Amino acid sequence: MAVARMDSVIGEEEMKGEGSATAVAEPPVSLHERKQDLRDLHRLLVSAVARNSAIDHRRLNAELIARTGSRVDQSTVEQLQKRIQLLQRWKDQGYDGKR
Repeated sequence: MAVARMDSVIGEEEMKGEGSATAVAEPPVSLHERKQDLRDLHRLLVSAVARNSAIDHRRLNAELIARTGSRVDQSTVEQLQKRIQLLQRWKDQGYDGKR
């Protein structure tokens, strides 16, 4: 009798959760994962800008360092976002080499 009763209690809890509109919270993303995602996007954008503008990756990265103050592997999240914004603008409008 106790086993049957436990099953009914478990089943009732499951049924209550199915009908409700509660959102399942996603686990927080670690800083390391966030930076890695930004670096992956950065890498793709550098490749696209270099290919579209016929500019060497080293020259592009040197320009990004000059404008943001850090290398991609040492950048903060804010610096990575600034680099990505520049790269997206260069991808859309073309790289002109001017500051």
